[in-house]
Amino acid sequence: MRSKYSIARRSIWYVLRALLIAAAVLLLALGLFLTGMNVSNLYILTTEGMELRAETILYHNSVLELTKYFTEEFVQNDAALYEGLYDGFTIKTYNYRIDIERFSVSPWGDAATFRVVERMLDISATQTDTTETAAKLTLPDWTDARYDVVFKKIDGRWYIKELHVLELDPPEEAKPTPNMSLLPSASPEGIASPAVSPSASPAG
Repeated sequence: MRSKYSIARRSIWYVLRALLIAAAVLLLALGLFLTGMNVSNLYILTTEGMELRAETILYHNSVLELTKYFTEEFVQNDAALYEGLYDGFTIKTYNYRIDIERFSVSPWGDAATFRVVERMLDISATQTDTTETAAKLTLPDWTDARYDVVFKKIDGRWYIKELHVLELDPPEEAKPTPNMSLLPSASPEGIASPAVSPSASPAG
């Protein structure tokens, strides 16, 4: 009888252990899936939201559109949206770039952080008042910055809650200089000259 009980206990423990392992694997897979979904959503929020913020500052657009990406509290307290830095200009084109350096996201949490570098590579604009009596204005420079973009999940949806400035005008990383000695050699015309036999006589 003891042998039967021992076998039964070992069988039950084996089944329980298998179930625990299976549950752990499923939980891990679910966590990875949710993390991937969060990262994907937050990436879109970061890139689209930050560029819309820059566009709102440049074009003096309504701040209401920003509430799709930012909390209302952030929009109300973001001084850059209301200082009118480019009020004296009509922006024609701009070249904006945002690079994501790292992120911190959990599968079930309601907070996340993306570290980004925001750069305005170029702005083309004309002065709004171009009359002869108008004072000549200088187009203000855009201040590049490294930020921690802090997110908050509200009612099941992510919003940008804060921008923490970590560094102003961060330097660009130096690009590697190509080793010219590794490039294939070529004649000055760019085409290799055909070999000529020393014994060949000129055409008569």
